[in-house]
Amino acid sequence: EAPAGRLRGAQNRLNALKTTAATAAATAATADFWKAVRTDAEHAKAEGVDAPLSLWAGQTDPFARLWSDIKRSAPQNRADPLDAPTPSAQPEDWSFWIDWYQSLLDGKPMLGDGERTLEMLTEIVTSDEIAWEADPAEVNHRINLIQWRYQLLVRAEGLRETFVNAEKKTASREHRSHNQPPEMIEAEAESVRVVSQALNDTVEALDEAIEELQETKPDPSRLQRIGQTLLSAALVFGKYCVGLGDVALKKAAEELGSTGTKWAIRAGVAFYGLQAEPVRNFGQQILDFAQRLSSGG
Repeated sequence: EAPAGRLRGAQNRLNALKTTAATAAATAATADFWKAVRTDAEHAKAEGVDAPLSLWAGQTDPFARLWSDIKRSAPQNRADPLDAPTPSAQPEDWSFWIDWYQSLLDGKPMLGDGERTLEMLTEIVTSDEIAWEADPAEVNHRINLIQWRYQLLVRAEGLRETFVNAEKKTASREHRSHNQPPEMIEAEAESVRVVSQALNDTVEALDEAIEELQETKPDPSRLQRIGQTLLSAALVFGKYCVGLGDVALKKAAEELGSTGTKWAIRAGVAFYGLQAEPVRNFGQQILDFAQRLSSGG
C-alpha cells in the first residue's frame, strides 16, 4: 500500500503542477490580451480610431516563425507587395493574402492609402465576380485582378499629383514675368512646345486612367489608348529633357531667363526628364493590365 500511496501522491502533485502551469499560462494570456486592448485604446485615443496600428504593437509576435515559413512557401507572383501581378500568373497566387496579413503586421494600409485600401477590401468581399466556393486558384485570381486595378489607380493618382504640383510651381514662377515684353515670352523654341504638349497629354491620360480604373469593369481598349499615350509622352520627356541635351531647349531657357522664369524652365526640364522612366513604366503597366482584361482576365 505504501508504494501505491506514494504513486498516488506523486500523481496528485503532477496534476497540481499541470493545473498551476495551465493557470499561469491562462493568466499570462489574459494579461497579454488586456495589454493589447489597452494599447489599441490608447492609440485610438491619441491618434484617432482610423489611425493604423501594427497587429502586435508593443508585443512579441507569437507567430513570427510560422509567418516566415508561410511567406517562403506560399506561391506568390511578385516579390514586392507594391508590384502589380505579372502577365504569367502562377496557378495559385497567394500574393493578396500575404500582402493583407503583412500590412496588418506593419500597421500600414495595403495600398499606402487608407481610403483606397478600404474601397478595395470592400469591393473584394462584395464582388459578384468572386465565387468563394470555387477553387482557391480561381478565387485568388479574381482577387488579384481587383488588387492590381487598385494598385494602378493609386499609382495614377500619385503620378498626377506629382505633375500637377510641378505645373503649379512653374506657373507661379511664370506669373512673375507677366509685365515683361511679349516677345520674350514668345521666344519658346519648338522643343519647349513639344514638351508642353507631352505634359498636357500625360496629365489628361492620367485623369482618364483614374476615371477608368475606378470602374469595376474597366474598358480594355480605353486603357490601351491611355497606355500608348503615356509611352509616347515618356519618349518626348526622355528625348528633350534628360540632361538638358537638346540645344533648342537650352536656348529657350536662356532667352526666357531674363523674364524671371529661367529657374522654372530649367527645373521643369530636369523634373520632366526624371519622369520619363516612371511614365514609361506606368504606361507599360496599364497596357499589361489591358491585355489581361482583353484575354478574359
